[in-house]
Amino acid sequence: MACAYRTRRGFTLVQLTGVIVGVGVLLVIAAVILPAFNRGGGMGRAQLLRESVQLSHMFSAYAVYADDHNGTFPLPSMIRRQPVMVEGTSLWVDGRGEPDVTQNTTARLHSAMVMDDYYTADLLISHAEVSKRVVEKVDYNYECYAPVEGRFWDDTLACDLATESHVSFANLVLRDPALTKAWCKTRGSDHALLSTRGPRDGDVDTSSITNEFHRPHDEWVGNIVYSDGRTEVDGRYEKMRQLFAPSDAQLGITTAMSEDGATLSWD
Repeated sequence: MACAYRTRRGFTLVQLTGVIVGVGVLLVIAAVILPAFNRGGGMGRAQLLRESVQLSHMFSAYAVYADDHNGTFPLPSMIRRQPVMVEGTSLWVDGRGEPDVTQNTTARLHSAMVMDDYYTADLLISHAEVSKRVVEKVDYNYECYAPVEGRFWDDTLACDLATESHVSFANLVLRDPALTKAWCKTRGSDHALLSTRGPRDGDVDTSSITNEFHRPHDEWVGNIVYSDGRTEVDGRYEKMRQLFAPSDAQLGITTAMSEDGATLSWD
């Protein structure tokens, strides 16, 4: 069946003005904090800065989304809900049906945002990416949008570091209670939402490819975006363990989600 026509979403004038102001603020902040990127040489500092701008742009897109959705950041489980019966037919209806937590994966989060024009697929690949398995999604299928049939995004956007991923970054693992605490537009919060992806279990493992993103290349250093919008560079062991802890990781690339928890992908 041919897919339904989709009206492409764009920024309102007010939102566009906010984004422009936000970019200006980022440039000012960059000029101030650049000397703080003092690990490694000039190339290492430049990559950290460029990556921080990517992550800040992503956070800004979530903030704009929240303005349209009661302050809540995007949740695939609330976009592709359980189907409902309409005149004897099972259909997906916008805003109706029970949330489907199995939809809360990294791939679907980003694919929903790309489909709705909050950002494009190239933003999802770090300028410091070194894995040959992580590549840009250059053939995103905007025409597959057919919400009545349950198609809200392009499901071929992948996030599996063992095979192929179209995303470089870790995001908040979208399970409760993290959702109610951090996945919303707020201020003054210490909850991490996005970051340079890290090693499995937060271990100091020199074989992890994540150590090669930023200098020095024998330890993890990365950008972290918090729920109040600030971006910080960190490489402390205790922070790495906190973010990517083996029992209950805050951040990661989620390949599957169920009522029992998340399956995460590492490299």
